Amino acid sequence: MLLYLQNKTYNLCMKKSFSQSGFTLIEVIIALMILTGSLMVLTTAWSSNFLKLNKSKRHDIAAFLLKQKVTELNIEYKGMPLEQIKEEDKGDFGEDYPQFRWEFKSQEFIMPNLAALYTAANGEEPDQMTTLVLEQMKGFFEKSVREAEIIVFAKSGRVKKEARYRVTTYFVDYNQELELPQGAGDGQ
Repeated sequence: MLLYLQNKTYNLCMKKSFSQSGFTLIEVIIALMILTGSLMVLTTAWSSNFLKLNKSKRHDIAAFLLKQKVTELNIEYKGMPLEQIKEEDKGDFGEDYPQFRWEFKSQEFIMPNLAALYTAANGEEPDQMTTLVLEQMKGFFEKSVREAEIIVFAKSGRVKKEARYRVTTYFVDYNQELELPQGAGDGQ
């Protein structure tokens, strides 16, 4: 009976100590592991979103600056003969946008071969008169149009390589005269 009472007392003491409120060391370690994992996932997601936000902001600013530079160049060269358009130019956007710079390059416009397009559309070679007209149209457009490319470069804080944003535009001389082939105007 004494042994039975001692066992009973021991069991009561053990039950009492386990039934006390609180966390065991293993429960605390598991909770800390879950918390650490959650924080790592949140930090990674926040960092990724922050980088995407910065990239999106850089794209928006570059698009704005490209539009601004194209407008400036259109105003500068409006009504000017195509020969007076600079072949190259470059600069920056001042203190407002120190991480951005621009370059301008212009070149003669090269008209595609219209005879090949005519053949592809009609399934036959153009006749001599059509060929003459297509060649004159090609020459007229090449004299009347100048192709220009505007490039905005953006420096990123961490990346050494500059991002490029480019647009191609065309300057047109509307005063250029179209030379008609001989005999085209006299009903032949």
